[in-house]
Amino acid sequence: MVMMKLMVPVAQRTLWILFFCSGYGSGVIAGEVIPSGEGEETKSQQIAASMVQIEKLDRHTLLVTSSSENHISRECVPYGGEVKKAGLEEFGLAMNLADARGALLMDHDAFLESCNFIYPERVQYDSHPNALAVRDLVEPVPGEWQSIGGVPSGCNARIEAVEYSGDGVVYLGGSFSVCGDIPASGIVRLDLNTREFQSLGHGDENGVNGTVFDIVKSGGDLYVGGTFTAAGGMPANRIARWDGQQWHSLGIDDKNGVDSFVWSLEEHQGDIYVGGIFENAGGQLANRIARWDGGSWYSVDDGLVNGFPDSVGIDALLSRPEGLYAGGVFSIAGNVSANNIALWNGEQWQPLGEGENNGVSGRVFSLASWNGEVYAGHGSMSVWNGEQWRRLDSGSSPFVVRAVAATVDGVYVGGFIGGFSADSEYRGVAFWDGDRFESVGDGILVDNSAWTGALVSTDVGLVVAGRFGGASEAPASHVAIWDGLAWSAAGLGTGQGFNDRVQFLAEFDGSIYAGGWFTRAGDALARRFAVNDESGWRAPGPSEVYLTSSMRYMRSETDGLYVNTIIDDGLGDRGRRLGRWDGLTWLFLEDSDTRPATLQPVVAVYQDKLHAVRVMQFDDGSTANVLAFWDGENWLPVQGKQTSGFNGQVSGVEVFDESLCLIGGFTEVDGVPVNKIACWNGDSWRALGTADANGFDVLPLAIKAVQGELFVGGNFRRAGGIDANFIARWNGSAWQSLGVGENNGVNSVVLSIEEVGNDVYAGGVFNRAGRVAARGVARWDGRSWAGIGHGAGIQGNVESMLFHEGVLFVGGRISEADGEVSSNLAIFEPAPHPRIEPALDTVNFSTSPESGSSLADVQFVNSGDADLEISGVNIVDAIGRSDAAFAVLSDGCSGALIAPGGSCSIELTFVPSGSELQLGVLEIRSNVPGGSIFLELIGNDRIFDDRFSNS
Repeated sequence: MVMMKLMVPVAQRTLWILFFCSGYGSGVIAGEVIPSGEGEETKSQQIAASMVQIEKLDRHTLLVTSSSENHISRECVPYGGEVKKAGLEEFGLAMNLADARGALLMDHDAFLESCNFIYPERVQYDSHPNALAVRDLVEPVPGEWQSIGGVPSGCNARIEAVEYSGDGVVYLGGSFSVCGDIPASGIVRLDLNTREFQSLGHGDENGVNGTVFDIVKSGGDLYVGGTFTAAGGMPANRIARWDGQQWHSLGIDDKNGVDSFVWSLEEHQGDIYVGGIFENAGGQLANRIARWDGGSWYSVDDGLVNGFPDSVGIDALLSRPEGLYAGGVFSIAGNVSANNIALWNGEQWQPLGEGENNGVSGRVFSLASWNGEVYAGHGSMSVWNGEQWRRLDSGSSPFVVRAVAATVDGVYVGGFIGGFSADSEYRGVAFWDGDRFESVGDGILVDNSAWTGALVSTDVGLVVAGRFGGASEAPASHVAIWDGLAWSAAGLGTGQGFNDRVQFLAEFDGSIYAGGWFTRAGDALARRFAVNDESGWRAPGPSEVYLTSSMRYMRSETDGLYVNTIIDDGLGDRGRRLGRWDGLTWLFLEDSDTRPATLQPVVAVYQDKLHAVRVMQFDDGSTANVLAFWDGENWLPVQGKQTSGFNGQVSGVEVFDESLCLIGGFTEVDGVPVNKIACWNGDSWRALGTADANGFDVLPLAIKAVQGELFVGGNFRRAGGIDANFIARWNGSAWQSLGVGENNGVNSVVLSIEEVGNDVYAGGVFNRAGRVAARGVARWDGRSWAGIGHGAGIQGNVESMLFHEGVLFVGGRISEADGEVSSNLAIFEPAPHPRIEPALDTVNFSTSPESGSSLADVQFVNSGDADLEISGVNIVDAIGRSDAAFAVLSDGCSGALIAPGGSCSIELTFVPSGSELQLGVLEIRSNVPGGSIFLELIGNDRIFDDRFSNS
């Protein structure tokens, strides 16, 4: 919950005000701060119509609440005149925001006299304008993560399922990790009356570890199905049960659940039926559908198979008196022909209709029952009356129905309803009254990537969920409510997080830009592209120009930001592919052959020309993925002739060593054998490495040039023939791992790399770097790895990083930073730290086997920016035992305080005990982040190896 005006001197600290509605949560005595839970009688006596209560929510947030009907938000924000900025002291609060607990009371008139510091554009109004949340914009603390809070108006990723449990409570399932202000992994409870979210479980073990596709309530229990393998931290294979207090698997040990994704759930005749793409349930053969009776799993007849099991799935289940309906993608149900929908009558499967034309065309996403008939959502909307099908007329508006919800008066449908244009009659949702479709207000905010995938009718209104950034004029992150008259956000929060992935971060002309899948950045509508300035995050440029699909690539160059995606240019063309934003205007770079989708993601300026990989068609009609440059009007191949181009996808690019280096899934470019990386020097291609040992064994995903070396991260385990765990560096002549031995690199995929001062930061999905804990982000200082922050690190996947003016911005699929909610973006200000490295030219043993001892002087230099303290040294053999062959003769380092740039020395001795190779390890214990570093010792006639292992 942080506005990104980060580098503000303490003397210029500002306050940020947002609408927040809450009751009184702490006991208070006027003019004093007292702990919550004390003085309850005094509180009720003291809160009068003329008072304002100020309560601490967390270390950066106050809740200001008027006890009367006074609209303090309107009274505090003048519509004319100068708006003051004020710090806490100027605000007149008798409490310390950083330290206080509990709450205090303040005279209402006194509050109004000092409250006009509020920025008008940062205040939101609704039916409860007598409460405000006050956020203090403190500077980042060096060495600590700073969160930006949760999502103001929903969840931080798409929602796939909604289940109503009565009493104004719904459960949402999807791929999110934050809803409102709380961590919520895949599933969350939402009270529609208070608009408050509640997680299912505690801490890191709340919810499930994957996407939830469907939810069904049975008795007092909630069943959820999806892609996950754990619920509440316990094994649960794609289906789990929540009893209101804790999670349970369905089945015993490794035979619990099913062996692949669950897409649909339904209670039928007291049992839970499960549909998806699995083949096994609890050890039983169950092709795409299974039954759970509360204690055991059973198949349903012979399952659903059409000869192509990998493409068959059950998306929808519907219980009716005559049996269980199943919809999805199939042509056979049991042993009968059935096109995409069938009925299980308890004994056998039945088709819906006669002959080859039974069922419906296309995948059935959803089913509902209304007025005695079955409504099936697929490429359109079809109705089965028990004897025949009829298709509902949607006029000229395109309908791809993904969700259906029946009410007393009719049927709501959701999906890609009405197409992608804001001018459509229906926008994401429509209502069928039995005779015709009607629009539902102004619908959701539609574009190429917006859809509604789950609907449920409740006593409060229609809950609509999916992937979208607004409903009519209401801010709504993937979930909204239609009450019959107006749209509103279904859930509220006080944070300023992003409502979906932040895949790219870049700086241009002093401003920070973010790109990805999001449609809202904090309170601002910013469809997949946002800029941070004095007022916080906002959409750059005119509102009518926006990204209509998720960003594929973004790169900053001297003349602007290059964005590769699908862009609505605001002039009637909704299919622009490549644009340059110069801070004021857009320029689109396309010739007649550029579309559709002929550009691969990467773009970069090289030798003063814009280069991109694109599909080009040659005179003989053949096409190829080639590197091309923009001449101002057209794209031209760099070879100047027809070539075979890349034989696979290109995913990253960097300028290095006067060449343009590209990474991806290719093994050949223009006839030159390469292995997932190739460099173009303006005349020819070259591989990095020898013919038999160049490139990577598995896909690289990130590339960054740092201080004369090229760092590459990804999913690989080998680079240039050497072991390199998920990250490696090219020094201009050979590949090197980051660290030595089996603990080099990190323990899972690297998605981003950034230069931070003299260090290299890696971001991804790992939780260890070298031998130290490092979740999401790790630092490599040239010799060793270290974690970031206080240990908890980043919860989620780090896909992008940007170091700007001393602050590191981290984006991706993120839920927490060091234990605090931070939706899809977090901030870190590196603290000064020491670095330790040897002067390699002084490290050398030289002796003959079985002769006298040999001496070596090992010098260590503090190349960091903070004092180095070496607490001790130790020598062991290669398996950790005390080693008599190597010894410390003199120690000038232990106990020393070494300033940046200073050095110390340790004198070692080696006495060989035989002619065989002898190995030892010198451990240097210090205050270098990450703990000890280790120097490998080798004794022979060529005795000393100066290789370092990682800490």
